[in-house]
Order: sequence, then structure tokens, then C-alpha cells
Amino acid sequence: MARLLHRAALIACAAILLALGAASTAFALDAFWQGRRDAFWQHGNNGLGVSNWYSKPPLRGQPLEVPNRAAIFAEGAREYDIVIREPESISLMVFRKNPERYTFAVRWSLTIRNGGIRNYDPSPPLFTIFKNSAMLFRDNAELVADGDWKSALIKIRRGGQLWFQEHSRGGNAAVENYGGDIFFLAMASAGRMTINNNPQPDGGKPSITDFGGRSTGGNAHFSNGRNGILSFADTRGPVGEGVSAGRIDNDGRLQVGNTALNVRDSFTQGSRGTLWITHGETRHGSIHVKNDMRLGGTLLTTGFFMPDLVGRHTILRAEGRRIGKFDNETLNGGRLEYGPKTVVLVIGD
Repeated sequence: MARLLHRAALIACAAILLALGAASTAFALDAFWQGRRDAFWQHGNNGLGVSNWYSKPPLRGQPLEVPNRAAIFAEGAREYDIVIREPESISLMVFRKNPERYTFAVRWSLTIRNGGIRNYDPSPPLFTIFKNSAMLFRDNAELVADGDWKSALIKIRRGGQLWFQEHSRGGNAAVENYGGDIFFLAMASAGRMTINNNPQPDGGKPSITDFGGRSTGGNAHFSNGRNGILSFADTRGPVGEGVSAGRIDNDGRLQVGNTALNVRDSFTQGSRGTLWITHGETRHGSIHVKNDMRLGGTLLTTGFFMPDLVGRHTILRAEGRRIGKFDNETLNGGRLEYGPKTVVLVIGD
């Protein structure tokens, strides 16, 4: 399942990059959003001295073409609800303190490179990614906010996609995933994000968050709802650091594979949750929880039950308390032993 998801991700990425390559390029430019023409990001100077982008904050400055370096959003604009309906690329988005919230409807693709997002407003910008559309963070892009404010709120509709590539970092953004896909690739990190794979109706498209390459969950909080898929099975994490997450609340499908996952806070699996751990050629998956571990739902284990793997395999370990146990276990042989802080899979003893 994890490999199929990853292959689908790469195919989708290729299609998006082709679309981005077809977009027209402009000279390197910074500009302030004013929205004098309309609500569309891609409308610059129309030759009549009217543009959505200007050289100074609203409502001053000279009309400019659409920027591709820094887009600055300040108070006083005529339009605060912005629509992206063509492939667009920007290096940095800056949000100044403002009495109104900026919102963005991503209806094709928005790529943010290098600088990422800088938010200086207690009401962070809201991005909604619609079906067959994508928002991509690339290079060294990072989502940063002043103080404890959120850097961005991101909602993903069914069929929308959110990508973190190269060395991009999610900062402390908050994401609500309603049947879309979130991909972390290469050396990307979720940072201190909160990611909610919201419950979807049974049989509907699952909400997916998938880590590949050497990406990591950092110190992020993951809430994986029913019919959600949270997968660390295709990543090995940063060299010398491994794969981590901040906190995990799982009531959907959590795929660890043969990855060693370090949970820096707590791990909770509800009665609907499924945890999938495998044994690969040389190692098996495991979860190490810094604080408390609460268990319910179903445990699935595959690849352990060969003659040369007879013995004891620690698959979960908590430094705090272990509370509860799995309601259902699909083991295909062997048994589980529950200690005060551990869960051990025993084969052939």
C-alpha cells in the first residue's frame, strides 16, 4: 500500500511540474498586493495603469506585473479573497499585521520556493486547495510566524494536494485534510505542524499523509481520523537522526513498515485505529514513545514469521506509562507480551 501511494505521488508530481513549466516567466520582482483590478493573483499591469500588484503598500505606488520573488500582503487592499487559477510560483509571501484575514483559493497550483511564508499577523492566511489542484513548498521554503501565532492555515479539499520537497519545512502551520493528499519528500520536515487527517465517510477517498525519501515528521502533532492513512513506511529520516513525530493520535491506519519511529510526546490509538508494522530483510518496524502510550484497535504484523526470526521482538516501547492493549491482533502466528512500558512480539518461544 505504501509503495503504491508513493508511486502515485511521483506520477502526480511529474504532471504538476509539467504544468508549471508551461507557465510564463517574468523578471525577478517584488510587489505589494492591492487587488485593484479583481481577485485573481495572475492579473498584473494591464497597460492602462491598473494592476493587482504595486510597488508600495496600498493604496500607493506604481502598477507592476505579477511578482515572482516576494509577494507582500498588507492592510488596505481592495481584495482580501484571492483566487489562483493558473500555475504560479513565488519565492516569499509576507503577511503584515492586518484587521482582515487574507484567503487564497488554489484552483490550479501555487509553488513557494526558498523564502516560504512569513506571517506577522495574529490571524494567519488561509489557503484552500481544491480538487485537482496543488500547493508546493520547495528548496528551503519554511512557514514561519511571529511569536506563537500560526504561520498559515491550510485546508485540503477532496482530490487536492499539498507537497513539501527538497529541504522545505512546515514550521507551525495547521492543516485540515478532507480527502486530499499530503506528501513529504527528500529531506523535508513537518516541523511543529498540526496535521489533521479528518474522518471521511466509509468508502470515500481517504485523507493521506505520506513520508518518503529522508523526510521526517519532526515534532508535529498528527491526528489521523477514521479512513485516514498516515504512513512513515517509505522514509528513513535525516541521516543520523531517524524518523520522528511529536504526538500521534491514530483512529485510522498508521503505517510504520520497518521504520523505527520516535514519538517525542505521546501515542494514542483508538478503538477504530490500525497499526501496521513489518519485518524487512534486516530490521523490523518499531515505535518508541517518549511519554505515555495508550493502545486500542488492531495491530497488523507481517514478515516476522520465518524460522530464522524465532525470538522476541520489541515493537512498542514507552518511557511513560503503557495503558491498555490492542483490541484485535492479526499476527498469523506468535503472540504478544505486554509489559508495563513495552509490547513484545514473541515468535516460536
